[in-house]
Amino acid sequence: MIDKLTKAEIARRNGALSRGPVTEAGKAKAGRNNFRHGLTAKNFLATPADLEAFRQHLDALVEFWNPQCSYEHYLVTKLARAEFQHDRAERLQHSMIDLETDIVGPEIECAFDSMDETGALIIGYKSLDEHSAAHRNMDRHLARLSRERLRAKEAIQDAQARRANDEKLNFHVEPTDTNSEAAETTEAVPQDQDPLCPAA
Repeated sequence: MIDKLTKAEIARRNGALSRGPVTEAGKAKAGRNNFRHGLTAKNFLATPADLEAFRQHLDALVEFWNPQCSYEHYLVTKLARAEFQHDRAERLQHSMIDLETDIVGPEIECAFDSMDETGALIIGYKSLDEHSAAHRNMDRHLARLSRERLRAKEAIQDAQARRANDEKLNFHVEPTDTNSEAAETTEAVPQDQDPLCPAA
């Protein structure tokens, strides 16, 4: 009698026989298999389209904050990354709710005579909350990225305030030549008169 194999076991056996993708397109696709949301990656992960959007966002922040040194530029880049990742997390969370709403769509149609879009989204969110922790994980990512964004913004403001203060302290007015004025005053006093005593 042949033992029944689970889907996981069948997948493992088939995977062991695979020699990997052969075509360039297949290799490129396989290279993206480990790409998920990239929200916890140490290195900044983005698709080519996302990378172009990120560069545009970074350019806008550089124009707004006008960093004057490499450290300020580094802080602006950190802010751009946090904001970009935060926006990505929001899009992912909305997509999860939309997907769950589509999945439970037939159940909604059977249970209700009519349902507007807002109501369907609420039911989709409720279903996602009951059957998956994905949206709660995304909430944690959003909270973390919000903190990173705030810290980066505060760091930029602090660095620029310190630079402005340093520039203010280093600014000084050139001293006037008091020696020439003293010479003129001395010459105006008669040689036989003590400048410290009034004239007789």
